Amino acid sequence: MIREITRGEDTIAHHPPTNTQPDPSSDLGLPGNSPQFIYWAHIKFPIDYPYSPPTFRFLTKMWHPNIYENGDVCISILHPPVDDPQSGELPSERWNPTQNVRTILLSVISLLNEPNTFSPANVDASVMFRKWRDSKGKDKEYAEIISTQVLQTSGAGGLG
Repeated sequence: MIREITRGEDTIAHHPPTNTQPDPSSDLGLPGNSPQFIYWAHIKFPIDYPYSPPTFRFLTKMWHPNIYENGDVCISILHPPVDDPQSGELPSERWNPTQNVRTILLSVISLLNEPNTFSPANVDASVMFRKWRDSKGKDKEYAEIISTQVLQTSGAGGLG
């Protein structure tokens, strides 16, 4: 397992995904519709990695449709590879041993930029995001919460 994680870290150190900085604490800075900001996260690898998925938790407070209040990320790539017809996910969308730290980071960055409002972890954030998106930015409630959160956490070094 350590060899697999080390191999993943070596790949990230030499070829980091766009908008990430390799660091033991895994910073994610996102461009575009998210403010330029560092989001602190923690990736925890199980003993049987890569056969079981790691967990990914934001340490920075997040208001996002696919981030639980405790910071856990709700994304299919991190769900165990069991067949669950109730989940609405295809088995091919779930974790498999060919995934690695790089694919996880790319998937999380993609999710942050394009939330999945059909399967929200934070229903209130999802409703606000859809109102903001559907109003083409005229409904300001979602954007104001994000701006306030960024200002609060940036003063605390990204941890808030």
